[in-house]
Amino acid sequence: MKYKSCENCAFASVKDKPMPPLHQPSRHVEWLALHNSYEQAERFSLLIKLTAVLLTAGLSLLGAHTYLTCLLVSTLWLQDAIWKTFQSRTEQRLLIIEKMAATDENANPAFYSEWLRNRPSFAKLILAYFGNAVRPTIAYPYPVLIALAIIMACIN
Repeated sequence: MKYKSCENCAFASVKDKPMPPLHQPSRHVEWLALHNSYEQAERFSLLIKLTAVLLTAGLSLLGAHTYLTCLLVSTLWLQDAIWKTFQSRTEQRLLIIEKMAATDENANPAFYSEWLRNRPSFAKLILAYFGNAVRPTIAYPYPVLIALAIIMACIN
């Protein structure tokens, strides 16, 4: 079989045969866009964590009140949880697209309509934020930073 490159990507498809499901233009473009968004969300989460570390160090060096440090770190912790909740929605759609590709299903992009159809109530959304906040990969380093701020205040 002779392979040629897909017009929109570096993936190969077999000449004179339809493109595999993941390589159908709308699904492929949606997958790439969502994958990039997922990776960007991961980078922003790390940036939020780095900001919390630098903020804790800076406020400790400046002798800021412990309550202020803990409040700001807690705010960044919650912001990170909200961000990761958004990222999990992207992950859910990516998994759906990959499942469709594996089962050769045809479907159009539907990220926002799926979110709207499955949108949780306000209370469930808040619970999802707090549920994500206690996941170890999200919680770290915030409790450590809060404990460090309290220990630094006790030492001084």
